[in-house]
Amino acid sequence: MALVARPGDVGQSPLAGWAIAAALGACCLYGVVGVLVKRAAQGVPPRAMAAARALTVTYLIPVFGVPWGVLFLGESVSAPMLGGGALAVLGTVLVLRK
Repeated sequence: MALVARPGDVGQSPLAGWAIAAALGACCLYGVVGVLVKRAAQGVPPRAMAAARALTVTYLIPVFGVPWGVLFLGESVSAPMLGGGALAVLGTVLVLRK
């Protein structure tokens, strides 16, 4: 998360810390839910499990948001953005591997 949201970039807003904490909490909960679902769904049909695995694409939303920001808003891509995107893709690959 530090690669994506550097505290120096958000200024002195008192809400910045809460926003970063919420994003970190969401990431942690995605991981926890994945483990809990795998443990609790031993007898679940494969089709139902495939639907739960399809939710991992939500990790890639920020990765696709960056090109749209560049294309439509004229934003620039920085090294931390590339690093954060690489981590998101790597995390998705690790979650989806068998």
